[in-house]
Amino acid sequence: ASQGFAVISPEYRLAPDDPYPAAFDDVETAWRYIFSEDGSRKLNVDPSSVGLFGSSAGSALAAGLAIRLRHSRADRLPRIVVLDR
Repeated sequence: ASQGFAVISPEYRLAPDDPYPAAFDDVETAWRYIFSEDGSRKLNVDPSSVGLFGSSAGSALAAGLAIRLRHSRADRLPRIVVLDR
């Protein structure tokens, strides 16, 4: 964010109350919202430069989302995926 990039940090459901794949479903829903007509207008995000970042458990969500999007042949894929431990 300090470098001028938009940062969106979606909330997601946690286990054990909401078991797998609830968290992945939630971040995918957020991803798809970003590129929807409503989301892109409200968030003012440049769709050509959206990436994923995850730290700790968020790394698993970011990596899993990238794989899920690729396998589903989504219209929009992340430009970059950064995973931190």
